[in-house]
Amino acid sequence: MECRNRNRHKLILKTPASWNGDTWREALATGNGEIGLGVYGGVKDETILINHGALWHWGKRSKLPDVSDTLGKTRFLLDQGNYAEANRVSSQELIDRGYIAELYTPCPLADLRIRMQREEPFRAYRRILDMETGEVEVSWHHGKDAFRRRLFASRTDDLIVCEISGGPHAADFDLWPDLHRTGGPDEVRMVAEAEQTRLVGAEGTISRLAIRNEDETDFGLVIRVVTDNSAVRAGEAGVLQVRGTSRALILAKVFVKGEREDRFRELTAELEAVSEDYDALFTRHTAAHRALYRTANLLLAEEGEGLNACNEQLLLDSYGEEASPVLLEKLWRFSRHLFISGTREGAQPFALYGLWGGRYDLCWSHHMANINIQMMYWHAMTGGLVPLMEPFLRYYTGHMEDFRENARKLFGQTGICLSAGSTPGLGLANQVVPVITNWIGGAGWIARHFYETWQYTGDDALLRETVLPFLLEAAEFYEGYLVPGDDGLLRIYPSVSPENTPGNLVRGEFAHMSHACPTAQDATMDHAIIRELFTHLLEIGDRCGLPMERTARWQELLSKMPPYRINREGAVCEWMHDGLEDFYYHRHISHLYPVFPGRGIDGERDPALLEAFEWAVDLRILGGQSGWSLAQMANVYARFGKAEKAVACLDILCSAGLLKNFFTLHNDWRGMGMTLDLGDFAPVQLDALLGCANALQEMLLSVSPEHIHLLPTCPERFRKGRFVDFRFHSGRISLVWDSEAGTLEGVLTAERETDLILRIPQRYGLACFTEGACQAAPERNGDSCFRVLLVAGAQCLFHCDSGAPV
Repeated sequence: MECRNRNRHKLILKTPASWNGDTWREALATGNGEIGLGVYGGVKDETILINHGALWHWGKRSKLPDVSDTLGKTRFLLDQGNYAEANRVSSQELIDRGYIAELYTPCPLADLRIRMQREEPFRAYRRILDMETGEVEVSWHHGKDAFRRRLFASRTDDLIVCEISGGPHAADFDLWPDLHRTGGPDEVRMVAEAEQTRLVGAEGTISRLAIRNEDETDFGLVIRVVTDNSAVRAGEAGVLQVRGTSRALILAKVFVKGEREDRFRELTAELEAVSEDYDALFTRHTAAHRALYRTANLLLAEEGEGLNACNEQLLLDSYGEEASPVLLEKLWRFSRHLFISGTREGAQPFALYGLWGGRYDLCWSHHMANINIQMMYWHAMTGGLVPLMEPFLRYYTGHMEDFRENARKLFGQTGICLSAGSTPGLGLANQVVPVITNWIGGAGWIARHFYETWQYTGDDALLRETVLPFLLEAAEFYEGYLVPGDDGLLRIYPSVSPENTPGNLVRGEFAHMSHACPTAQDATMDHAIIRELFTHLLEIGDRCGLPMERTARWQELLSKMPPYRINREGAVCEWMHDGLEDFYYHRHISHLYPVFPGRGIDGERDPALLEAFEWAVDLRILGGQSGWSLAQMANVYARFGKAEKAVACLDILCSAGLLKNFFTLHNDWRGMGMTLDLGDFAPVQLDALLGCANALQEMLLSVSPEHIHLLPTCPERFRKGRFVDFRFHSGRISLVWDSEAGTLEGVLTAERETDLILRIPQRYGLACFTEGACQAAPERNGDSCFRVLLVAGAQCLFHCDSGAPV
């Protein structure tokens, strides 16, 4: 399967952004990892939303009172079976003590407005994102004249670059920077706050905008227009009027957390020093963007299978039907483009709206650690984007003092405790409601990402300096929080299974979101997270020289962890405490943690237990799901090896929660019965999109430090395909398959010393190895298995030909 058609890498739209009242939701998104651009695509009036990852506002940080004495009260009430009263003890105490902590929200930096001067009917309109380069292009015709705007955010020059071209003397336009417009109450508030500090003006070929943020620092941008022999006139309100040109170059630089006059002076000088044209700047940027984009590749669609289709057509074809290989491949590519465009080393971690949120008070715009931020990073390991874990690790280690304070003042423990939500500048307890305040699983879950980053890099300095300290402090909290039960087994309480309530405790209030009474005992997820954390520490104990008394303590605690419990329906319980019933009308499936993202269940040793976990997912009710939960289900079913169930979840996601620019939504808003029905409320959440990317990777490659399983969950519609440089823990692997012909061939490349089991699906027959050290190993469920031993830099080449498909 070849990759000759460059439209594989393009999102092609025939319409501009058009979501009434929130046009930004359908903008084409690009960026350089710190600056985000959202292109609306208007022919006459163009708006380019500009965001910066470090610009946040409207939060409040307060002193966290010590309410650790509430832990004993909560446990006493839980022991009495008084869940309703226990549920609100700690949160109510914080409220009674006057504690207020408001999470910051991303603040749109500005709009770049362009108004073309020609007014007449258009034809041949296209709005195109090239995901391989990060360039957005808007093109159309007026009569015989072709017009084009193209732009990108330079990864190498930290510069916004836009070129406008048209027929002879036809590309006349006005340009100006503006406060971002939403048309809502948030804009009214922002305009009122900015009224006294907003500065906008133009002089010569330069236009400037500055606004003061609530932290008393300025943010804004400087724009320069470059033309050949055409008139540029500075007007009022920062407007630059460009006349008599067929081509113009627009350069812009943004600033945050600065002093306006200093930054105006610096950025103006930098812009005036740029002498290169669009193509030269684009070539330099493309090399950096493409280097990340090409760290892995996936081809699911054959040449001629609709690769030239526009997004609108791809969505129509999939609505209520199967998502085509073309659509799913493009979603995988788009998720990588967004991830590369939305974060970079030294910047902020990827956010729920990426760098493309278009309101000043975005709902759920913080970093949420009870699944959302984790889901957005699942794909990074196998997808070869491990270097972009740096912002994630730095962000969480940067909040350690707040996490220690949470542990001490909420629960009277040492170590760290993460509040589910956090933002730059606020890691203390926030969202003072029981479903958040009483959840203690965050540090352990985030610790998995720290540990995996070390596993995939083999960087022992990272292990000792960053990973180990985080894991140790997370473990310290759990060691103190665990309580021995009367039967000698360990209890965890209070314990929240995000964000669900036991079925026998559900009441009318919040029933649609199931926040009624989430404070319970022995959430299966909490037990799984703690087991995994202690196990990981034991795995690195000798390497890191950990004291024997500490490792012995973890072994002892592991020996006292209770077994997973099965309910009367035959499914694994979401809570392991007797008397708590499951509630299936819910989007979170937190109790599946030991299956995915964890690997705590060996289905070959205990198939009945694995079946009970699968049944727990099957029992979830579709009307209780969300966009991201469908992506989570796809990942979980992929781990179970259930190909058609996994891809069916993505089919539903494409019908229920995918916009024409391929942004994903939290829920459908059209009353179709496939997700939660929250009326007109349907916020953008990009976790579903990035979770979809990992689900596709999981279907095609399952890896652990000990094994590689090829095509473990490959759906029938992926009859042929190819992936290049997917990662396993010590190297990378490329594979080409054709199930119709019964052929498969691949190559493993070891980046470090490698010793693992390679598992090849039975349908492809026996493998022939042409290079590399391999030994036959016992079969697993009829699949051929081989032990692969490679030194760093060595390769293992293999091919299979069954002669006919099975």
